[in-house]
Amino acid sequence: MATSDIKNFQLKCKFFVCNLSHSLCYWPLIEVFINYCKLCVRDKYNFLIEIGTTVHKDENGKIIYSPSDLKNFIESRFITWMDRYYLEFPNQVKPDDYDELLKIRFRKGYEHEGDYLDKLKSEGRDVVEISQGDRSPEARKNSSDSTKKAISEGREIIYQAYLSSEDAEGNQLAGYADFLFRVNGDSRLGNYHYEPWDTKLASKVDLYFIVQLCAYAEMLEAIQSVLPKCAHVILGNGEVKSFKIVQYFDLYKQLKDAFLRWQISFNPQMPSDVPAKTEYGRWTSYAKKKLVDEDHLRLVYRIKKEQIKKLKKSGVFTLTQLVDPALINVPNLEPSTLKNLKQQASLQLQSRGKIKPVYQAKYTSEDQQKEKIALLPPASTNDVWFDMEGYPLVKGGLEYLFGVVEIDPAHKDELIYKDWWAHDAHQEEQSFQDFVTWVYDCWKNDPTMHIYHYDHYEVTALKRLMGRYGKCEGLIDNLLRENVFIDLRKVVDNGLWVGVSDYSLKTIEHLYRPARTTAVAKGGDSIVQYDKWRQNNDGFDWQTSKTLEEIRAYNRDDCESTKLLCDWLRKEDVFYVIKSKQKQKTPESSLEKQFTKLLKDLIEESNEAV
Repeated sequence: MATSDIKNFQLKCKFFVCNLSHSLCYWPLIEVFINYCKLCVRDKYNFLIEIGTTVHKDENGKIIYSPSDLKNFIESRFITWMDRYYLEFPNQVKPDDYDELLKIRFRKGYEHEGDYLDKLKSEGRDVVEISQGDRSPEARKNSSDSTKKAISEGREIIYQAYLSSEDAEGNQLAGYADFLFRVNGDSRLGNYHYEPWDTKLASKVDLYFIVQLCAYAEMLEAIQSVLPKCAHVILGNGEVKSFKIVQYFDLYKQLKDAFLRWQISFNPQMPSDVPAKTEYGRWTSYAKKKLVDEDHLRLVYRIKKEQIKKLKKSGVFTLTQLVDPALINVPNLEPSTLKNLKQQASLQLQSRGKIKPVYQAKYTSEDQQKEKIALLPPASTNDVWFDMEGYPLVKGGLEYLFGVVEIDPAHKDELIYKDWWAHDAHQEEQSFQDFVTWVYDCWKNDPTMHIYHYDHYEVTALKRLMGRYGKCEGLIDNLLRENVFIDLRKVVDNGLWVGVSDYSLKTIEHLYRPARTTAVAKGGDSIVQYDKWRQNNDGFDWQTSKTLEEIRAYNRDDCESTKLLCDWLRKEDVFYVIKSKQKQKTPESSLEKQFTKLLKDLIEESNEAV
């Protein structure tokens, strides 16, 4: 199914509705038809997700791998194992349904791809679109034949080309390339050959993109007898990044070989370990249940992969075993590290089945002589508690809501909520300036006040907006230099042991408040709801839109929760470590060095699994 299929479908819908709308008597039918059209378009997106090109079998039962499988292999051998197990035993496990946020990301990526296709057409370029059909074996064969025909004819640009290649051992790799561009240069085809182009919503090139494009380059080499010189990525902001295939191709081949060796050694009786991450694709529910069922060491907050390896070598495989008082030494693990891990695991074990987790302060006033610790700054009646909502699925992202609560000067036991909204770049710039100017004036009027937030998102976003618009640099620099911003996540991390496996605000707030009742419950929900409003807004602002009002209520709840946490930390006299100077951020290594390190880790893990 090409992009034009959906766009033509939508145009026909509009034409049909326009013709019918000349007569009001047809309005009930029009409404039914509109809803049907929306359902069809939605189902087409969902259909494209469901038929994603992960590992599958052809009509003869032969396994065919895709570039997406290589990406999953890099991310997690657990996902790779689950995908293969599901392929072999589809009735034994059930993958998760795709959540709404993932569907939105897919749709946005598809729209980005479609926009680039439209751009090429508007420039008068020669573009041939390859229909994907239902991606059944027959449809794949038709797509392959159409792709080879377009390549042999030397068409300038081929959209959704179906490529495949098979090595000497019969391992087959196949997939749909976003675009192939014809370039000059001799090949089996004549005086031309093709290079792969891919569209990505991301703002920078990721290793996964390079792996994917190297795979397409290898498949192209099988057709045209020459390896493409370059590959290209069209990023979410429209920028095109190019790289030389030869620079990464040997590393890619080693990665692919490691992947194939892993597949050959696949044993359904030896499930892969669940990695230390919070996202497991369509196997998230299965992974989380597996961790709990196994009482896995990964449940321990902030435990590292290397620490787990050392514990397992000492016969410690579960969280409960880690808590055992008899465990006093683990080879190659610092005693202080082991003590901290045992303390965290102990509180998590004690907290099981409880709504309010068990907690313990890391420091007391007596530790001030030994450690550089402090309490929160004294409270000011002019303090503010700050939270932002962002929408990352547009070019450059959009910070669409700046929210704060402050103490009502007329009623000291009540809070006032203030909000600044933005639905496009111009409004974002204005709201950014308005918020920063307002909060800076608050601080100038009372230098004892502070801006409290939870985790680094808010400060990072303000710095990003400062750089984007070249505004408020002096104001933000002053606020940062004078330590006006207080990150309560750092206070919790450095000052408390809490019996939970993650320290997100939604989890930590069980210490000091009842469960939330807002319609929007977490950050991902707010993105979904805001996208829903952008697609089909039910009002122009929060006063006229139920969707925006719910997002506003969620943001206000976050601000108020941050205030309650601040009060609770003061009440509990929580000391935390003061870091006098931030560590210099290690410069990001080149993609080639990242690739080499990743490959080394992958091969090591694959060999251990085998």
